[in-house]
Amino acid sequence: MSNVFSIEGRPVEGATPNRETVEFLESLVERAKTGDIKAVAIAMITEADGAVTCYVASNRKFSLIGAVSWLHQRLLDD
Repeated sequence: MSNVFSIEGRPVEGATPNRETVEFLESLVERAKTGDIKAVAIAMITEADGAVTCYVASNRKFSLIGAVSWLHQRLLDD
């Protein structure tokens, strides 16, 4: 059985975790627990090449929109 699950919670057979992604997300969780992260927007690509987006912004939506725009530019430039 796979240890990778779809967004719906079903196991994804043949999928292998991306260790870099897991470590990155774990570090973000730790920062959020300390109160350092106040808002987040996530764009994910699943094993089946599906795109998923979500956000938690509370009262910082405009700051988050600016950060997403900056990320857009970084993705184009890198």
